[in-house]
Amino acid sequence: MPYRTTQPPDPGKALFRPLTWAKTACTITGRRLHAVPDAIAARLDWDVTVTHWGLGRVYRDRRFGVTVENPPPRAPEELP
Repeated sequence: MPYRTTQPPDPGKALFRPLTWAKTACTITGRRLHAVPDAIAARLDWDVTVTHWGLGRVYRDRRFGVTVENPPPRAPEELP
């Protein structure tokens, strides 16, 4: 078994511990706050984007992306 030495803890990681706790608290709060709208969006097959550490939501209907990004092909006589 190779000889191992333990490294002292990184002082930079200690600074992020309060932020990790705050981010986790925001995520849990956001899930509880947006549970009903998220369920409705899932039933309607919408995309849900979580923003602002879990406290914000952006809802988008997938059909809008289909019509804008991938229009249906047109016949040659219909082209301008």
